[in-house]
Amino acid sequence: MGDFGLFKHVVRYINDQKERELLELCQLAKSSPLPKEVRARLILLDSESLRRALVNHPGCKLNRKLQSVSAMAALLDQSVYDLKILCAEFASASAHVDKEERLRAEALIKRRVNKELLTACMASSALMAFLNRIKRQTQNFEFNVHKSQSIDPGLQDFMVDLRNALGHSVHLEARWNMSRKLQGWESTFFLDRDLLLREGEFKLEMGINFLKAQPKKIDISVLFENYRKSALSFKDAVVTNIETHLPEEVAEYRICIHKQKREAHRMILRAFRSKKPTLPL
Repeated sequence: MGDFGLFKHVVRYINDQKERELLELCQLAKSSPLPKEVRARLILLDSESLRRALVNHPGCKLNRKLQSVSAMAALLDQSVYDLKILCAEFASASAHVDKEERLRAEALIKRRVNKELLTACMASSALMAFLNRIKRQTQNFEFNVHKSQSIDPGLQDFMVDLRNALGHSVHLEARWNMSRKLQGWESTFFLDRDLLLREGEFKLEMGINFLKAQPKKIDISVLFENYRKSALSFKDAVVTNIETHLPEEVAEYRICIHKQKREAHRMILRAFRSKKPTLPL
């Protein structure tokens, strides 16, 4: 066996040994509270190995659900913000003197607006689905009551039907509208109420009644901003209740993640401090 073959053999042996230790920790981390020696071993792992070791920990599942809620709330927030910015930018795109350049800029913004419209619809649906998955973890919290108080039930049903229409039934696009203001031209994008009623295949009665009560041109910036505020307010109420009564196993899971990150940071600092500076020749 040559030197390279011996090296490969040693590396394979070390990796196999690490894998065996990791599998052992996976078994030991299935219960809570964790013994001190197990927690000490977990903290010394790299971040990816630690998450593998803790995948069956009793606190992992709820913590992942809470992370999913936060991630989808952030996506909804960002998509609505981007939607408002793009709608406002259409006026400046229409100001191009060159016709080809103007049409190209307008077409680009229209595509991006409708992409963000679909993203916001999907994010709103996913956020409510993720919140439903954690509602059993709340304590002394009337989930449906708080939901109806935070979000207009008609608006919520409308958003569900709109997401189903855009994602499953028919392709509907937001259209642009220009209006003259004192400070100049202002651009908005709207959904056609009559077109939605005719082709949207809406099924929820409260959503249909909400749609009928809207103006003929539904400003999507206003619509989604109102929904964003309501949905995030409800999300904050749910998450705050759960965090206030956080199960001990979830707190233990987070402590392990936090201490591992802190230990990894310390190891990096030690490595840098141990290096002796060399003077250039």
